Amino acid sequence: MGMDSDTTMNDWGDCLMASDYDFIRKQNMERYGTDIKRVGDMLLANRYDDRTHFIFELLQNAEDALALRKDWNGCRSVQFYLSNNALSLIHFGKPFDEEDVRGICGIAEGTKDVTAIGHFGIGFKSVYAFTDRPQIHSGAEDFAIENYVWPTAVTPHPRGPNETIIIIPLKSIDAAERGEIADGLQRLGARTLMFLREIDEIKWEVEGGSSGCYLRDKPENLGDGVRRVNVIGYEEGAPDIEEHWLIFSKPVTTDDGMEVGYVEVAVSMTRDEKTGQERVIPIARSPLVVYFPTILETHLGFLIQGPYRTTPSRDNVPPKDPWNQHCVKETADLLVEALRWLRDRNMLSSNVLRCLPIDPAKFGEDSMFAPLFCKTKDVLRTEPLIPRFGGGYVAAVGSRLARTQELRELINPSQLASLLGIDGEIAWLSSEITQDRTLELLRYITQELGVSEITPDTILTYLNSKAFLEAQSDAWIVQLYEFLNGQPRLLKRLKHLPLVRLQDGSHVPPYSEGEPQAFLPGKSTTEFPTVRTSVCTSDSALEFLESLGLTEASLVDDVVRNILPKYREQNANIEDARYGDDIRSILTAFSTDSKAQQDKLIRALRDTPFVMAVDSGDGKKSVSKPTEVYQATERLKRLFTGVKGVLLIDDKYSCLRGEAVRELLEECGAARYLEPVRVESDLSWEQLRDIRRNAGLESYRSRDTTISDWTLRGLDALLALLPQLDFGERRHRAALFWDALADLEREHGPNAFLGEYMWGYYQQWKRATFDAKFIRTLNENQWVPDCDGNLQCPEFVSFESLNWESNSFLQSRIRFKPALQDRLEHEAGIEPGLIGLLKELGVTTKAELCARLGIDAELTVGDGKTTTDADDLPGESVPESPDRVQSNTGQTVITSTVSRGGDPRIGHRSRVESDGSPADSRDMVTAGESDGIQGDSKLIEKGKGRQFISYVAVHPKDEESDPDSLDQLARMELEAKAINFILAREPDWQPTPVSNPGFDLLKTGPDGTPTCWCEVKAMTCNLKGRPVGLSRPQFEFALLRGTDYWLYIVEHAGSVAPRIVRIQDPAGKARTFTFDHGWIDIAELDDTPDEGASDRCN
Repeated sequence: MGMDSDTTMNDWGDCLMASDYDFIRKQNMERYGTDIKRVGDMLLANRYDDRTHFIFELLQNAEDALALRKDWNGCRSVQFYLSNNALSLIHFGKPFDEEDVRGICGIAEGTKDVTAIGHFGIGFKSVYAFTDRPQIHSGAEDFAIENYVWPTAVTPHPRGPNETIIIIPLKSIDAAERGEIADGLQRLGARTLMFLREIDEIKWEVEGGSSGCYLRDKPENLGDGVRRVNVIGYEEGAPDIEEHWLIFSKPVTTDDGMEVGYVEVAVSMTRDEKTGQERVIPIARSPLVVYFPTILETHLGFLIQGPYRTTPSRDNVPPKDPWNQHCVKETADLLVEALRWLRDRNMLSSNVLRCLPIDPAKFGEDSMFAPLFCKTKDVLRTEPLIPRFGGGYVAAVGSRLARTQELRELINPSQLASLLGIDGEIAWLSSEITQDRTLELLRYITQELGVSEITPDTILTYLNSKAFLEAQSDAWIVQLYEFLNGQPRLLKRLKHLPLVRLQDGSHVPPYSEGEPQAFLPGKSTTEFPTVRTSVCTSDSALEFLESLGLTEASLVDDVVRNILPKYREQNANIEDARYGDDIRSILTAFSTDSKAQQDKLIRALRDTPFVMAVDSGDGKKSVSKPTEVYQATERLKRLFTGVKGVLLIDDKYSCLRGEAVRELLEECGAARYLEPVRVESDLSWEQLRDIRRNAGLESYRSRDTTISDWTLRGLDALLALLPQLDFGERRHRAALFWDALADLEREHGPNAFLGEYMWGYYQQWKRATFDAKFIRTLNENQWVPDCDGNLQCPEFVSFESLNWESNSFLQSRIRFKPALQDRLEHEAGIEPGLIGLLKELGVTTKAELCARLGIDAELTVGDGKTTTDADDLPGESVPESPDRVQSNTGQTVITSTVSRGGDPRIGHRSRVESDGSPADSRDMVTAGESDGIQGDSKLIEKGKGRQFISYVAVHPKDEESDPDSLDQLARMELEAKAINFILAREPDWQPTPVSNPGFDLLKTGPDGTPTCWCEVKAMTCNLKGRPVGLSRPQFEFALLRGTDYWLYIVEHAGSVAPRIVRIQDPAGKARTFTFDHGWIDIAELDDTPDEGASDRCN
């Protein structure tokens, strides 16, 4: 066989006789019938999922045979040898006798008692998966078994004394079947020996192949029911195996008290290389063992074994079987005893807890091992079986988990119990139980055992106790500060906790109502509450106190804590001398080099009424907050003289004069210039709708809407005073006010003159600006003096007539009367102010004027033709000539030439009626080529540029139809789409408020000052289809801004393919103007004949 045992012919026959195989065969044929082979093939031979399970059945038989051989001191080895045609097994158990022959040849008629592992009757039949005729050679018996139950004598096989040889001739010499058996032998492993009490060695060998050997040392008894078992193994081509196990055993008895075996718990052990200490390690797989592994997984980190009842194939265990449930309960009790044993020897680590049934999903009510889960949970909650920080063990009910090591080191069990309001001690659990190392165990402890976890965040809840903190030593307070210094994200929550220990040992929060409650110890002693020096001994502790905002007492603190409070008292009576000293102290404190201290002082001053002020209207004195007063500059004093309700700093106090105090007060909110103050906006619903529509998002939700609008402090009172002043003073005050507005623009930029509207609609958000309320107020109220000194709205007074300093930005916001209107009035012989009067009366169209005068709206003009609406529409054809072009409506057509440096793509034209009246509602100056007016290329010399034709029309604005045949709403929507298209392409442009005169978009520099302006025109066609127009304010503004002014024409606006036509300096590029005969209608003609002309001609 290739084994190492000595073999000789059996000499048992000299003293023993073999069984009567024929008689037994005959009896079995009568009992089981002659067709047993067919039935056996169906029921017996193939009942195992793993066909090589018969190897374990043979081992079980060998174990039982050795157990029956009392006082045997010989070999306890089992040897397998797989040749090319058979598998042989040798063991040294009790030799076979007739009873054993009958048992192995019967069905469920084994001779073993209830404590035996195997059952000859069925278990042995598993060999028939590979053989038809197994042979037994043992003692006096040498026989084969045919058809499962028929013993037949065979030639004795050579064997040694005390040997039993079982030979399994293979049905097939197929290499696959032989390989299947070889794999089964390799799967035996060293652990097979763990729970066997008789066999101590297993050897196997495959002819021409691999081999293996497993040994079990003699178990070391460690006490009642505890033994150490070491197994080693060798497999050819594989690393050596060495495993160490602690096996806990407990006898299990039947209801009548008969002991039938042991339930056992086996934990795997290893030795720590650093400490030399033994420790438990979880195992990956843990099938239930019934002496040998079954297919039932326990999901434990250790092995359990016992005399469970198995299925007939003995590889599975019925979970509902009462006996098996009894064994599980016994195993649960044994597990508790094992935990106590390990604890008493300081071996109960977190690794042991990880081995336990801790996953509720795997040990539910339907699980066979649910009793282990419940028992373990109960005992861990109430008994000290969980490792605690610092050594020892604690029950779950008396423990807490700490998120960080620093917490465990900072707070001891007594302190933790005190913080939690519990008598005695509350222990921290071992630092080995963490989310990173033992996540599953952590979940079990928190969710199943109910142990709460304390984090640096949650510990703050308990540090609100002054009594607790004041009971701790200075050294511990230093540790606390060092711990909290490592938790910067908690800083905001610390400023209201009584963490600061003062010199007297009491505790205060660092701040109360924004004021520091303590100061760091300094070089000199102060009367301020000071942190105890002994808790500032480490750099980390001091850094923490500084992070709370604590500083050494300073002049700023002296002002904040000792000077300012008296000014907050009602009816505070401060003597002038004392007041001067206080202001000087404030100035001295403000001169600190610390920005943080300066900011602290400014915050306190802004909220304190400490500024002596005087009402510029009635002279009443008061003590006010700096945010409520104006600086007493010469301009503001002259501007607000007599204006009631405007407070100016009372500069009669010498301590409030000088640049140093002015800078201080300005930092605190006292304005040197006109001060915008927020007011509730009075924009109408329609105005807000127009803003939204122009921004491209008309829909909105009121809860997502904010409007910021502004007026000027004292503006209403100033405007109310102006009419009460004499003419000269009115002019003076208005000019002062204009200069003050210019100061505001220079100091704070254009944004100071704008309100802001923000709105949203679900996931969309928009922001738009508009003229602030004070700009609207100035445009709508009479405050600008005309030449007679009467106050007018700005639109009725030309800026040039005022002799004020020019400011392009202010002039773009405040709508003064256009200078061109004055010239037109003069040239048309209209009394100055008449057009303004008509506008004031609401007469803005010819039809309205005719209706007021009661005359026919169709008037005869020029050549006697009646002017109709159709006559004045843009785009009508006009004749062409090299020198001039005369329109068929009697319009004067001005031809201008642009140099080659201009934009060659777009031309400009404007219409003006002979009486100088505007062309349409926007006083249009149109640009582009129309079908009715075409430049003649023959008339333009090469290299001299391209002609652009301009004209002015006279039809009333209410009779002008939209060039794209759109109503007003559609026109506004089209223009909004055009603007949004431009902003998407060129986001540097900024939109202006709706109906902004002169331009629609602007660009600003880094300081917020406008640098470029843009007027946007939208059309549904292109410039070849019709012209576009500029209003008079737009054209004048274009002249004013020159190359910084752009005209953007969006062709096909709102379509899928819009195009931007960009024209820079549309007004300034015109160089030459040509006047045709149409100007005769408005010219002064000298028709006096020249009497000498004929003579000269002759």
